[in-house]
Amino acid sequence: MEKLPYVKLVSSLQREFVYDKEKRRCFCNKLAPRETSWNGFNPDRRYYGCLDFRVGGCKFFKWYDDKLCNRANEVIHELRDSKRKLAKENTRLRKQIMKCGSGEMSENGSVQNVRKDNQTKEVNHDVVDNIEINTKINNLKQKSKSLKKEKEFYKKMFICSVLLILFVTLFRHVII
Repeated sequence: MEKLPYVKLVSSLQREFVYDKEKRRCFCNKLAPRETSWNGFNPDRRYYGCLDFRVGGCKFFKWYDDKLCNRANEVIHELRDSKRKLAKENTRLRKQIMKCGSGEMSENGSVQNVRKDNQTKEVNHDVVDNIEINTKINNLKQKSKSLKKEKEFYKKMFICSVLLILFVTLFRHVII
């Protein structure tokens, strides 16, 4: 097997500064975090490596876990791929539900198929509740506009009444 550079052997998202016995230090004399490899050769295998190896740090590297058998690697890959597929399907279904909630329905009825799923039904109840709330909000906005117009009308009537009273009071001796 061809010897790959360190960076291609490991791909990690998790960093832990956890040590069983003594703290691990790299050749730069920095604490070496324990990370988890997620590449195709060593899925879910933990190791210690230089904190700065991606940006020019030293080449310190030591496996924490023993190598897994081929079958274990296959199972881990299958589980990871299955998880990714489920996440994509979940995203697709959520987008369909959002389209349904915004009033967009597909002609082939695919949104109705989504409604049959129990989890989707719960989300659809939330969508229906949101639609009802938005309808109530719109009705209240319209009522508020109507009340504002009515308020303006009564305000004008009050001003006219005050002006009329003032006019009558000031010019009553002329009128009589």
